[in-house]
Amino acid sequence: SSCHMQDLNTTAASGHTNHGTLDLTGGWHDAGDYNKYVWKATSSAILFMLRAFEDNPGVFKDGDLNIPESGNGTPDILDEIKWELDWLLKMQLSDGSVLYQMHVDGFASDAPPSIDTNVRFYQNPNIESASVFAGTLALAARIYGANGMTTYANTLQTAAEDAW
Repeated sequence: SSCHMQDLNTTAASGHTNHGTLDLTGGWHDAGDYNKYVWKATSSAILFMLRAFEDNPGVFKDGDLNIPESGNGTPDILDEIKWELDWLLKMQLSDGSVLYQMHVDGFASDAPPSIDTNVRFYQNPNIESASVFAGTLALAARIYGANGMTTYANTLQTAAEDAW
């Protein structure tokens, strides 16, 4: 089920630059504290999944993962990666910089994510986030473009270039 809908109105963490109230819904949790990091998502999970698909596209099918998007004609692994990529796109500011992370102050409750209501905040952009964002989104653009998702691939490529 959906979780952390309060992320629709995410603001800057104390001591960080205010870039306004941002919709940072979506994406994957890092761990039990429900924080989300750009560099961890891109430099590990997404990159490995993209490379696995690129190297072995015939292994991954639509319907493999029984996710809500199953049956849409796109391999489920690409649908699942897109969920995180869509969140990453939200972490990019209009000047091309990329926010570092979003987090709670302190440790999140031990509630399941679907009922956790802790307010989360974003942190300033940094070079590390922008660099892994740019490289990963450029790779994703190539893969999604080669799989018939040209408009989405163009969005990813533009975001990668803006971060670079």
